[in-house]
Amino acid sequence: MKYFERKAQVKRLGTDQARANITGHLRKALHNLSLSNQIFDNNQKGQLQIRYLGESFYDWVITVSYFAMYQACLAALAAVRKVGNNHSATVCALIYHYVHKRKRLKEHYLVSLDRI
Repeated sequence: MKYFERKAQVKRLGTDQARANITGHLRKALHNLSLSNQIFDNNQKGQLQIRYLGESFYDWVITVSYFAMYQACLAALAAVRKVGNNHSATVCALIYHYVHKRKRLKEHYLVSLDRI
């Protein structure tokens, strides 16, 4: 955690900015989940307009879903008035604040996110 703070990859947020980040990141996470579900559902029904032989579009479902999780992580980090400037810093800060400091999550949840 100290490494990311020294490199300014994890920073403290002011109260107003933290509130705005929570709202904005949660909105984006829900937007991404909605899109991911639409791609998945339309692909299952054979209703996607763009089709290539053998293309399933599941790679995009995974990609968009990952970014939904990342946005949710940024919202959770904003709830403790922090922001991560990259994926590694964000996961590290979440582990520090929600596993070790606040003891709200079990570490394996965030370690699996890092693996994803």
